[in-house]
Amino acid sequence: MHLGDNDFQKNIRFAEKDFGKPYISADGKELNVKFNSSHSGDKMIAAVGLHDRIGVDIEEWNEKADCGWVVSRCFTEVVRCFWNGLPEDRKDAFFYRRWTRKERFVKVVGVGIGLDVFRVVSSSGRCGAVFVRAGGVRYG
Repeated sequence: MHLGDNDFQKNIRFAEKDFGKPYISADGKELNVKFNSSHSGDKMIAAVGLHDRIGVDIEEWNEKADCGWVVSRCFTEVVRCFWNGLPEDRKDAFFYRRWTRKERFVKVVGVGIGLDVFRVVSSSGRCGAVFVRAGGVRYG
């Protein structure tokens, strides 16, 4: 089948897995098309691929957001200490980089915010690689 086949097009459906992760099915079978999207303010991002799981997140910087409150409840003690030591003018960038990384990860594994984001720990490696650990399992 190809996307030009009208019968195939009629049978394409969006469905949700446990925890609400969307997927595409045709004739009741999940397709290997993976996708994810995010929006914030008037911005939107979407990604589509084959086979590999995808997670994206975008956050509009909001000066009214209480990043410190989120850090105190959703980040590890090590990250909180690092955050507290940062100059004020670097805290927002650090927060949004770390928060979007957490959001992307929970979307990739398909549990969304249902996974306790406090348990999601990430670090950057050489060449910009990101390593994420959640509940003792390492990804990346």
